[in-house]
Amino acid sequence: MPIPVSGGGSVKAPKLCQLKDLCIGKTTGIRQKDLLVKGEHPVYGASGIVGFSQRELHPKPYVVVVKDGAGVGRAFVAEGGSSILGTMQALIPKGNVDCRYLLYLVKSLRLGSERSGATIPHIYFNKYSHKLVPYYSKDHQKAIADSLRQIELLIEKRCGQRNGLYRLVQSRFIEMFGDHCAEMRSRWDCRPLGACVHGIETGKSPVCEGCPRSAPDMPAVLKLSALSSGRYLEKENKAIGSQLAFSPEKEVRTGDILMARKNTPELVGSCVLVDRTEGSMMFPDIVFRMHARDDVDAVYLVNLLGSSPFSKEIKKLAHGAQKSMSNISKTHLSHLIIPTPPLSLQREFAAFAESVDKSQEAARRVSRELLNFLAKSLYTIWA
Repeated sequence: MPIPVSGGGSVKAPKLCQLKDLCIGKTTGIRQKDLLVKGEHPVYGASGIVGFSQRELHPKPYVVVVKDGAGVGRAFVAEGGSSILGTMQALIPKGNVDCRYLLYLVKSLRLGSERSGATIPHIYFNKYSHKLVPYYSKDHQKAIADSLRQIELLIEKRCGQRNGLYRLVQSRFIEMFGDHCAEMRSRWDCRPLGACVHGIETGKSPVCEGCPRSAPDMPAVLKLSALSSGRYLEKENKAIGSQLAFSPEKEVRTGDILMARKNTPELVGSCVLVDRTEGSMMFPDIVFRMHARDDVDAVYLVNLLGSSPFSKEIKKLAHGAQKSMSNISKTHLSHLIIPTPPLSLQREFAAFAESVDKSQEAARRVSRELLNFLAKSLYTIWA
């Protein structure tokens, strides 16, 4: 299948070569403690620029792959005159290779799916450097990269629209109920959270496999990342090795309010409303489950606890000896005094939020279609 490129036309079938024929793999021994606060040469980690160094790895742009830890296999382009941490892998494009084409080529390999290591996942250049990859003339490489970048820009635009809709819901909440905790509590009737829900339940964490389930009817348990975005993402799960380990009483159901009781200080207290589920999914012991009582709207409650200015009160409940992980006490959460405006106002807000969510779903659908198109376009590099 020929590859569509910007400007019309198509690219002829490529030659095949090994990845190492297109780039040179380089690493450094730079550690976090070696970084400088200021310097001439920025140093890249998995999250972007993390500090500076006195030496550059390469004067021109190059591709960086996360080779150790979280995000393993993810690839991006680093600016020229920079360097990388020791947990990263640099792929220096050879003279006949366009850097952006190399980036999309590496992305098409989906290196993250080939990682090794249960405790610290990793993937090293010598494992994938011999992979056969397509090679085009440099002009054709640039044309392919331009076309794929246009798709990415459309995806970024849709993501921006979704973020704008999310902020619209937040603004409406503040407009209706107040912009800080003290105002909310003084303006509305208040009750302990425990009096607004039918119990606060802790989940269960059975022994899991290191990968998500491969079919909807397979038993699995949610990962914390299923809650972190503020929207329920059931695909973020780990398969349970045995059906016998599945606990039906801990199965996620539509209408559940799930809250991360243990996470990093930034993400502890993340809260979602389960709008749909395929079933056979448990929630883990680091997540609370609640159900709103009849006189409290679930959409209002989730927004209050998870994304409104009041969510700071949830994070204040968290404690722990480790800075990287905080924990919320079930007792303290149950006793937390929350504002409870009239149910009619809660439902008015919920109706607004649900109407916006329909627009968000439309934007998500377009984003998914664009992502699928991008994936297929990456695949056609191999055509």
